[in-house]
Parts: sequence; C-alpha cells; structure tokens
Amino acid sequence: MKKLNDNDLEKIYFGWLGKTIGIRYGAPVEMWEYVQIREKYAGKEGYFVDYNDFAADDDSNGPVFFYRALRDCPDLSRYGYADLAECWLNYVPYQHGFYWWGGYGVSEEHTAYLNLQKGILPPMSGSILQNGRTMAEQIGGQIFSDVWGLVSPYDQRRAADLAEMAARVSHDGVAADGGRFVAAMISAAFGAKSVEEILLAGLSVIPKESGYAKTVRDLMRFYREGGAQEACFDYIRANYWKDRYGGNCHIIPNAAIMVYALLYGEGDFLRTLKIANFSGFDTDCNVGNLGTVMGVFTSLEGVDYDTWIAPVRDTTLCSSVLGYANIVNIPNFAYDVFRSALRLRGETYEGKYASSLRFGADEMRVDFALPRSVSGMRADADARIAHTDGALKIVSANGREGKVFYKTYYRKEDLYDNRYDPAFSPKAYNGQTIRARYRTAGGARVRLFCEDLHGGKTYFSEEGATEWKIEVAKTALIGKIGLAVRTEEGGEVRLEELSCTGKPDYEIDFSSEETEAYSLEHTEVRQCTHYDGVWTLEEGKLTGRCLGNGQLYTSLPMKDLSFAAEMTPASGGDFGILFRVRGARRHYRLAYEGGKLRLVRVYGGETLLAEREATPPSGKPCRISVTARGKEISAAVDGEIMFVCTDEEAITDGCVGAYVGNGSVVRFGRFEIKEL
Repeated sequence: MKKLNDNDLEKIYFGWLGKTIGIRYGAPVEMWEYVQIREKYAGKEGYFVDYNDFAADDDSNGPVFFYRALRDCPDLSRYGYADLAECWLNYVPYQHGFYWWGGYGVSEEHTAYLNLQKGILPPMSGSILQNGRTMAEQIGGQIFSDVWGLVSPYDQRRAADLAEMAARVSHDGVAADGGRFVAAMISAAFGAKSVEEILLAGLSVIPKESGYAKTVRDLMRFYREGGAQEACFDYIRANYWKDRYGGNCHIIPNAAIMVYALLYGEGDFLRTLKIANFSGFDTDCNVGNLGTVMGVFTSLEGVDYDTWIAPVRDTTLCSSVLGYANIVNIPNFAYDVFRSALRLRGETYEGKYASSLRFGADEMRVDFALPRSVSGMRADADARIAHTDGALKIVSANGREGKVFYKTYYRKEDLYDNRYDPAFSPKAYNGQTIRARYRTAGGARVRLFCEDLHGGKTYFSEEGATEWKIEVAKTALIGKIGLAVRTEEGGEVRLEELSCTGKPDYEIDFSSEETEAYSLEHTEVRQCTHYDGVWTLEEGKLTGRCLGNGQLYTSLPMKDLSFAAEMTPASGGDFGILFRVRGARRHYRLAYEGGKLRLVRVYGGETLLAEREATPPSGKPCRISVTARGKEISAAVDGEIMFVCTDEEAITDGCVGAYVGNGSVVRFGRFEIKEL
C-alpha cells in the first residue's frame, strides 16, 4: 500500500467539506416526501435556505466526536468497544443536544446512551437482542461512519472494521452493514476510477446474504440493464420504500436512495447530491454521506465556489459538552484526521503540509494552505477576501478600513437553526496573544483587533503589528479576532496564518451574562456548556440544581492554572468546582460531599486524592479555589489551604467548571481563571 501524500490530505479535506455541504443542503427538507420537495424547489439552484451560520447537526456531531475515541486512545493495539463507550459517555451531553432524544425505544441513539448509562456496554448496547430488530436497524448505523473512511485511505477493510465497531454501540444487523459499506466506499474513493468501483468496494466488506447487500446489488442490476432514472426511483418506491420497514427511519430505504443517486449521478458531485435530496426521506443523512464519498472522489472539481463552498466558511459547529471544541475549523479537522491516518499506518510525513500538521484540532490557529480554504475567516462590508496561493488575499473596499476576522464565539441568535442545541465557550481570552503572519503590497496598512461582545467595543493594535497581547477588561467576551486592513488601488494584504494563543487571564462575572433558551427543557448560560442539571441565572448568579451529577464547563484547555469561584451554598451539601476538564468522565472535582471537602480524579471511575472534614457555609458566600502545577494540586477555601497533594496519574490539561449533585442547589457569582 502506497504511503499517504499531499493529495490524500487534500481529499480528506474535500471529503469533510463535502459532508458539510450535503448536510446543509439536505437539512431543510429532512423527512419531507419527494413530491413536496419537487413542488417547492424544482429548478432551485444552490441551497434551499440561506442559513448564514448553519448550526449543529447530529450527522456532523457524531463523526467529529466519535472519532475522538480513536484519537484519545493511547495504545491503538488495544483500541476497542470500551474506548467508544467511554467516548459516548464523556462527550455527549446528558439527554440534550447532539442527538435526536426521542425517548427510550424510539430513538436508537437515545436508547443506546441510556443502555451505556446503565452499564450495558457495546456491542450489547446496540444489539438486536437488547433493543429489538426494528430499533437496531435504523439509519444511524451509517450516518456517522464517514470519518472511519477518511482516516483509512485505500484500506477498505480497516475503514469497515472501525465503522462497524462504532456502529454497534447503537445499532446491529443491516445497520452495522451500512456503516461498513459507507466507510469502505469513502476509503475506496481515494483511489477509485469510477463510481462502480466505489460501490463494489462497499459490497466487498459486507456479507453477501445481507439484506443491505441484496438491495445494493439489485439496484446496480437495474442500472446495468439500462433502466431509466425515474423508472429506478419508481422501482425503489415499489420495493424498498419506508412503508415496508419499521421504525422512524430505517436504513434500507435510505441506502436505496444513496445507491440510486450514486448510480445515476454518474460521478458528478452536484448531480449525485441533487438526486438524493429530491428523493426525500432522511435527506441530510443521505446527502451528507454522499457528500463525503463524492467530495473525496471528485475533490469538488467543477463545483461552483460561491454557490456551494463559500457559504460553509470552512466551519462545522457542534454540540458536545465541551464548548471550546464545538467550533470546528474544517482544515484543522482534516489535519487532525490525517495525523490519525498516519498513526494507524505507523507512517511519517514530510510533505508540503507538514507545518500545518502542528495545529491542534481545538487550537485557535488557522492557515490557508489547503486548496481554496478560508479557514473560517470572513469579511465585513468594507473588505474582500479570496484564497490565493496558500494565503488569504485581502483588500479593502469603499475607501474605508475593512475588517477580516474569525468568530471566536457564537451566540444563539447568530445561528439560523438550533435544533441540536449548539453552545460554545470562547476560543480567545484576555491575556492571550494574537499573532498574524502576513505580507503587504502597495502601501497596505494593517492593525490587529479583537471585539468584546459585552460592550460591543473593538480594540486595536498599533499599525503594522504582527503580534498583540489582548489586555482589555478581564471580563471581556472576545467574539472576534482579526485584521483591520486599508488598501489603496493595487494594494493588498496576504494573510498566511492567524492565531490566538498563550495564557488566558480572565474572569466571568455572571451578573453580566445571559441565558440562552433552546427549549423548555434546555437552557445554557452564555460562555458555558453543561452535561447535566439545570443551570440558570438568578439574581445575577449562576445557579445550579441537579438530582444526579450536574456539571457545567467553560474556558479553553489549560495545563498549570489557578481557578477560584465565588460560591454560595443554597441547599444540600454536594457542590464545588471542576478543573482540567476533558469531558463528563475526565476531570478533577473539588467539592463538598458528605460533610467533607474532597478532591477526586474522575477518569472513567473515581479516585479519591485528598479529603478533609469540612462543612460548607450554608447560605453564605465563600471563595473556593484550586492551583494545579504539573502533578501538584492545592485547594483552598477563603484563602486557607485545605490540602496539598500529588497525583502521579495526573490529567494534564483541560477547561474549568462547576459541580452540583444529589438534589443540592448552589450559586456562583464569579469565576477567576488564569493559566500559570
């Protein structure tokens, strides 16, 4: 098998970009009948809806975060179901966002999640035995499988095996076959010469007697025998339509639509996606999967940039428990997947994108090395941007200074559709440093800037700066970073890299924050995301209530840090703070529990590191704080050191947050956060 090269990385990028295009195209008509779609949108070119910023979707949430099971695994020789189960429980919020939470026995992901919560582990968690055949064979077995093909170029068997393992957390039977089929097609698309070759690669990894395989072969036969496109669609409605299968969204009718679109799309990206989208049923799922297959296969050649690619802005927004991780830069995600592909193969890489591979997937650092990439950058009305030779070309317009920027935070009102409840923590903070690598021509002038959403104020560096430390209000909510550019005729700026890194030093004053309501059941406090519990703002304080394990998070990952919270116990006795948070099951908890102040490492299970008899001051504010340097952790209340301990199995970094449990109520007035 040949070593991976520059072209393979580009295809990973175009594959995920294609997935994002497909989801965005299919989402407005999800579960519509084909007659409705044709009546309303016949002849419509481009997206059906101008989303501006398209919010999270389960079809992208799943691949982006289930892939972390592989990325988080320290020893790939031991990678297995346990890693996937831990991934679900660690990154997925408790019954809000991320999935369709349709209820136990109704939604396959909801059912599997509750099984995992009760200790029913995969593959039993998604099995026909545990959940019944109808539930186990819904569409989710394949809609999250794209990433396993992207991480396994030219290796259909590995792609299929990884996809099946992931699918069986929540599915079984033909749904697991669907996961194998889709992942193998994507893997094969890296080197395939035809659509038929891609389909045959998918068939090669699933049992011949599978109902899924029989459906694919039947439609391929129909096509080879010269059946017309509309006749094939009629054939699908007569033999494979949803009225023949149980459940809300069975995999077989949707598989039939995908194969039909691939056959009659005849290798054309947009034609393939349009055929699937105008066929109805689970459009965002089907068109999303096809977008990945065809994105890899075609590298989006011939696809009109302004109509289809530019609106995506190289951005995928998600709704995991970790707000900083929910703003996904597509080129950085492609770099990360490529790193994992190299790791799976035991290969090294020294190609032209080598410097880009140093970017972490969650870092606030972007470049423009990949073809036509803009890496989430956007321009106001007084600026114009275009990808040119591995850089972002910027010119100002209207004779005024224009701003080109990256959104480091999204509010609910920024997004068109919030059905999967995305929530975010900022990716830039006071104390960090903005750096830009750029070249100017024709007397162009540049200032770096950031925008504070709290006061709506914009702060600027001196002209010509290439790095600038953000030293504004500690309570600033940084919503944008970028360049303010003024060019004369013939002048330009070429931006090669933009980052905001360094050590945050900031505060959250909850009296200045707001709540964002997604539904009666789900609200978020601005800048924060939560796992479980009810978190609101009451009398200017962050207020948490939970019968179980209430966790709320904010900030970026930090290593050595100090974190202090102004906390007022209101009822019960279980509450405190979290730090070095890597998810719901990976963090440290410093909390009052059972009449003691306890420091616990949570990593799957719980390990008590230190404790001391202590009664929280009922109804009175206290200042609870922690300082973590390497393996040494010290905890204090109102300035008094309660204990100092060393954790030899330390969690090395993560964000911070709050905890409330077991029917307690707690209020927080302010967080003070500083990386040391």
